[in-house]
Amino acid sequence: MLKRHEVNKSQGITSDQIIEYTSGRSVKNNLRPVRRIGFYDAQTQKHYAFITNHFDWSAKTIADIYKQRWQIELFFKWIK
Repeated sequence: MLKRHEVNKSQGITSDQIIEYTSGRSVKNNLRPVRRIGFYDAQTQKHYAFITNHFDWSAKTIADIYKQRWQIELFFKWIK
């Protein structure tokens, strides 16, 4: 982990970190650091971890986008 940001746990955000890959393959391919957002969904009582390269958006925005994206995936799975 390179950096840890303060989080607002009342929004369900459990962590906001800048991380880097450390495997030999990732070093060889010069992968850049990414952002890891931890999110607890009170409705489903599940914890999620989102990996993104968006550093300018708030952690809550990223969690909301992934949550909506998952709803779309579930919808398409349902209509098949």
